[in-house]
Amino acid sequence: MPFQKGRSGNPLGRAPKSRALTEILERAGRDKMPVAGGDEFLERRKYLARLLWDAATTGEAVLPSGEKLEFSPRDWLETVKFLYNHIDGPVKPAPAMAEAPPSALMPTQEEMGEAGRKLQAWLQQMSEEWSDSPAPPTSPTSPTTIA
Repeated sequence: MPFQKGRSGNPLGRAPKSRALTEILERAGRDKMPVAGGDEFLERRKYLARLLWDAATTGEAVLPSGEKLEFSPRDWLETVKFLYNHIDGPVKPAPAMAEAPPSALMPTQEEMGEAGRKLQAWLQQMSEEWSDSPAPPTSPTSPTTIA
C-alpha cells in the first residue's frame, strides 16, 4: 500500500532510545560514601558537586583518600566554565548587526526633522541668552580665558 499524503509512515514514531549509561551513572551517584574521616556520609553526586565548588572557589579540592589537588589557573578556569555552562547553559552569542534591518537602526525622516527643529530652537535660545549677557570684565587681575 503506498503512503498517503499527510500521514506518517510510522504513526507510533521511533522507539525511545535506551539511556543505559545515564541510568547506571544516576544509580551510582545516589550511593552514599564516607567523607571527612568516615563520620559523615554523602551521596556520591553531592560529594562530586562539593568537590567542583571547592575547586572553583578555592582552587583546590580534597579527594576522599585525603589527597589534596591544587588546580593550575588554566584548570581552575576550565572548572569554572564547566560549572557555569551546566548551571546557566552555554553562552549564546549576541546577534550580529547584519541581522537587524537597517530601518531599525536609522531614525525616520520625521524623527530627523523633529530633532533638527529642537536643535534650531535651542541654538536660537542660547544665542539670545548670550547676546543679552554683559561682556566679562577685562583687567590685569581677572584674565579672560578662552573656552
